[in-house]
Amino acid sequence: MKTTFIDQLEAACSVCSSDYAMEMRKNSPEYKQKDADYSQLMKKIGKYLPEERESLIFRFEEVSNWLRSFDEDCTYRQGFFDCVSLLRWIGLLENRPALP
Repeated sequence: MKTTFIDQLEAACSVCSSDYAMEMRKNSPEYKQKDADYSQLMKKIGKYLPEERESLIFRFEEVSNWLRSFDEDCTYRQGFFDCVSLLRWIGLLENRPALP
């Protein structure tokens, strides 16, 4: 299947946003602290769950991560669209018809 320019642009923007997020995680003391807090909380929660706790915790994290990723992707895309709208508004981009 041939990819369109829009598909390629979305893929490139997705990589850019995840690269930035990964870099921020490495350098943020607040992120590292919250990550440690999260791990401790999950261990404590696991003590109160039945024998299948690991599969329950992993499933919970999987669903939670998917939801967070979906929200972040939507927020990133909205920011990108807002940026393009602002560039058009100030005259740095011409209004052209949408690509197919």
